[in-house]
Amino acid sequence: MIWGILWYKHGMNKKGWWRKQGVWRGFLWVIGLSVGLALLSYAVVVRYDVVYRVHFAYVVALTEREEASEYKFDGYYALQATDLFAATLANWIQSPEVVAAAYERSGVKLPSTQAQRLIQFVRVEKAAPQLIRVSVKGVDRQEALVVAEALREEIVDRVAAYHEEGIPQLRFEAVADREWVSEDEVDARLVALAVFGLVSLFGVNGVLLWAATRSED
Repeated sequence: MIWGILWYKHGMNKKGWWRKQGVWRGFLWVIGLSVGLALLSYAVVVRYDVVYRVHFAYVVALTEREEASEYKFDGYYALQATDLFAATLANWIQSPEVVAAAYERSGVKLPSTQAQRLIQFVRVEKAAPQLIRVSVKGVDRQEALVVAEALREEIVDRVAAYHEEGIPQLRFEAVADREWVSEDEVDARLVALAVFGLVSLFGVNGVLLWAATRSED
């Protein structure tokens, strides 16, 4: 947009305008700044460790129910009860106290003592009425695996306590599948290229706007 305005107002071929307003010198500064910031961002991103995520899922099932004479507990209500328990389980898994208990059980140092930051290391998605997807993040592969296993053990204990102290008519089972580990790594070259492009874009337009302002004085 600024390019078009300057083309119309001053003319890109107007003799001496670029040199007189110091535009080329400004462009050189912009290029130098863009290259410098791009290299700096590349160096910063490269230093970040690979982030590992341990993925596993729970399948929740109603395993036992007590027949009552007052009502008939048919398949629809069984599915609804399982869905509600799965929602409860998902909230348990990502609650700060459960995540902290899993780290304590695993022996791995807590990554943060702030609740909001701590729960970011565990992702939970209730993908279906009976399916819960879980991932545990860590900068060390083995530590992430240990924390994930401790979290699974903590959930087993929580479910057992729920059945002992909760509703006696229903019993649920949360079966976890085998875990697998993914690696998340930031592309440093892409970040550096993006920084170079953004700084160049705003820098060039800034220089041209500055030159146009000077030419009007």
